[in-house]
Amino acid sequence: MFYQIIEKTYSNAKFNAGSKARDDAVRILDGLGFAAAEMTPHDERRADAGRIGKLLGHIRAARDWKRTLRSMGSGDVVLIQLPLINHSVYIEKAFASAKKRGLRVIGLVHDLEELRCQLESGDASAGRYAREGAAQRAISDVLIVHTQAMKDYLTEQLGADADRLVVLGIFDYLLGSDLPEASNDGTVAIAGNLKREKAGYVYKLPQDVSFSLYGAGLEGDPPENVQYRGRFSPDEPGLISGAYGLVWDGESADACEGVYGEYLRYNAPHKTSLYLACGLPVIIWDKAALAGLITESGAGLAVSSLSEIGKKLAAVSDDEYAAQRMCAAKLGSKLRAGVKLSDAVNEALDRLGDIFNN
Repeated sequence: MFYQIIEKTYSNAKFNAGSKARDDAVRILDGLGFAAAEMTPHDERRADAGRIGKLLGHIRAARDWKRTLRSMGSGDVVLIQLPLINHSVYIEKAFASAKKRGLRVIGLVHDLEELRCQLESGDASAGRYAREGAAQRAISDVLIVHTQAMKDYLTEQLGADADRLVVLGIFDYLLGSDLPEASNDGTVAIAGNLKREKAGYVYKLPQDVSFSLYGAGLEGDPPENVQYRGRFSPDEPGLISGAYGLVWDGESADACEGVYGEYLRYNAPHKTSLYLACGLPVIIWDKAALAGLITESGAGLAVSSLSEIGKKLAAVSDDEYAAQRMCAAKLGSKLRAGVKLSDAVNEALDRLGDIFNN
């Protein structure tokens, strides 16, 4: 039997809806025959509960995990999405009984928090995230990671077994809306968190290119070449329009720097999937982990600095743009259908067979 864990939060009875990627994974796994198993915590764990209260919260979370897994055993496979929403310092013990009964665990990584902390010197949370990450990897027999660069980091820096790691490549993006109209008007779309602390580069965009901003957190009034288009539902982004979508992060417009920028060297940012699912070619930092995918598939351009965008776009002919648009649409159609996660899960199941049957 195949299962997927759907975690609920401590504060309410709704499924965690803060992540489009997690929600899409649930839908794709359902289509693959993974039955939903709800992890429902009984008690709210408050940040101000004190040391004893927090410890009790971890104990209760471990108990809730054991209860969720109690019917699973020999021949069963469960997929968990990482990082866990309801983590416990006793998570390995919570999974121990089920794994002794023969349960096999696939972990799907959404974020590698300990890597983020390593990129930000002096982060007080680094030790906690390192312990949580190590424990969550320990309970996963096979781990699905974003990119080859993330796999290399885990094997070379953290000693992970390469045979137990499967590379996703890029996240799927399920859509319920029509694609936006094709437009080679030179406008570059930027979607996501627009707060200065997260996306400082948004406030340093070059003036020789037209940009359209989509998302929350914009501070102040943008210059004339930048238009703010408001927010959109992650499931209905059909209003995003333009010639390209930009994948960039960090404070600087000259390179992707800082913790968010450097993270692009390893992760597969979900906004890349958003643009491609909408049929938009992508402009991406040339040192990002997904730069090779974009350029080799013909689905966009790679730049080392945002100041290069104007000249790059001016050199793209209408025929070249039409080809990029076609390549983006071809890749995007796979993401809208959930092909990438489906392929990765099937490979993970094969790896489980290799590991436990040999």
